[in-house]
Amino acid sequence: MSDSTKKNVALVLGSGGARGLAHIGVIEALEERGYKITSISGASIGAVIAGVYAAGSMEDYKKWIISLDRRKVFGLMDFTLSSHGFIKGERVFEEMKRFVGVEKIEDLKIPFSAVAVDLENQEEVVFTEGDLWSAIRASVAIPSVLTPVMQDNRILVDGGVVNPLPVNRVKRTDDDIMVAVDLNALVDDELPMANPKSQPTEDKEQNKFLESIKDRIGDWWPFNGESEKDTSHVKKNYLGILNASFEMMQDRVAQLAMEQFKPEIFIQIPRKSASTFDFYLGEKLIDAGRTLAMKAIDEFENNQ
Repeated sequence: MSDSTKKNVALVLGSGGARGLAHIGVIEALEERGYKITSISGASIGAVIAGVYAAGSMEDYKKWIISLDRRKVFGLMDFTLSSHGFIKGERVFEEMKRFVGVEKIEDLKIPFSAVAVDLENQEEVVFTEGDLWSAIRASVAIPSVLTPVMQDNRILVDGGVVNPLPVNRVKRTDDDIMVAVDLNALVDDELPMANPKSQPTEDKEQNKFLESIKDRIGDWWPFNGESEKDTSHVKKNYLGILNASFEMMQDRVAQLAMEQFKPEIFIQIPRKSASTFDFYLGEKLIDAGRTLAMKAIDEFENNQ
């Protein structure tokens, strides 16, 4: 590596559900290798991790994430019968606010941006100031899954719809490099599946409750009892089909963005490494992000 290698990083974190936990490992790898993240941008789960990092709360967030098992993940899902989506998202955000004290984007440690989409006016919305939680909540509102955010006569949904890898929205300086993390990579080297945390025995009352919710949302049910050994990427239910369609669209949009804005370091997380709601695989995904980031950093430095 040349002594002139730039160490300041403009970091772009893409959308992709639970795979976004790999962003934590990427950040750890960059810092371990002596890089300084000077600005950050994200879409959907990328906006979550970007906001947590910029607030200086990554360690507490990581501890919480790796403590989650499948049952705890389900417990964070506040289901609703709204026609706009079947998860409100309020419960998980209230939990996160316990260890992220910053509320205004202007108070974050580094420049931050999050992207969402205004369905009413059919345009991208970029948050660089104002309420941090409103920005993140809008950015993660997966259409038909998480309820949209109604704000100033706008209907805001997931930024990944139009800009899943917002390389054009991160603040740049003359002395930085861009690092981008794609969570929807169609690469051959699938990471080995880690065993999920053991699930506690559920009591009869909880089983009854779960079955009642499953009856209400039918094939949208995210925990459909499929075997962990099932290698099929597309789950054979409405949520699985919607998710696969959404990911395919994101992949095409991200490819177009990459043709115009070429990051110095490009990290690809395999699409098959986890599904949208697999947040109980936090430790595995963080390790995957770190491993793949180290590999990409090596390639970058060897070419300097």
